Amino acid sequence: MIKTKSDRHDVTAPRRSEESKSYEPFETTTDSIANGADRQGVGSIEGLLQHGEEHAISIQDLLVMTGISTRRELQKQIELERLSGKLILSSTKAQGGYFLPSCDPEQAQNELLAFQRTLMSRARSTFRVLNPVNRQLRILRGQTSFADNASRGGGDA
Repeated sequence: MIKTKSDRHDVTAPRRSEESKSYEPFETTTDSIANGADRQGVGSIEGLLQHGEEHAISIQDLLVMTGISTRRELQKQIELERLSGKLILSSTKAQGGYFLPSCDPEQAQNELLAFQRTLMSRARSTFRVLNPVNRQLRILRGQTSFADNASRGGGDA
C-alpha cells in the first residue's frame, strides 16, 4: 500500500514485479480514453481516485501508481478523462492533489465551486496575458514587416 505524504488514506499501488522490483505500467492509452473505451476503475485515473478533497492524491503518487513517466503525460491523461465527462477535481492547497467530488452533497458542491473558481481564475489570467499579443496582431494586420511599425513610431516588438 502506498500512502500519501500526509497519510490521509490508503491507496493500492500497481502490482510490483518481484524480479525487477519495478511497477507494471498502467494499462491505458489516449485512444482508449478519447473513445470512451475505459471503464471506471479499469485503466483510468478516475478509478484510482477517492471521493473528497481530504483524500486527494498527489501527482507524484499518481505517477508511481500509473507508471506514467512524466507529469505532463499524466496531466494530459487527466485532461482527456475530464473532456470525456469525468469529474476529476484538483486542489492546489498544501496537501493538494487529484480527487473525485465528495459523496456528501454539500461538501461536493463546495469542492466543485472551489475547482470552478480556480479554473476561472486561470482562464482570466491567460486572457490578460493574451491582451498585448492581440493588440500587436491588430497593429500588424496591414503591415508587411516590423520595420513598417517602427517607422510609424511603433517601436520594437
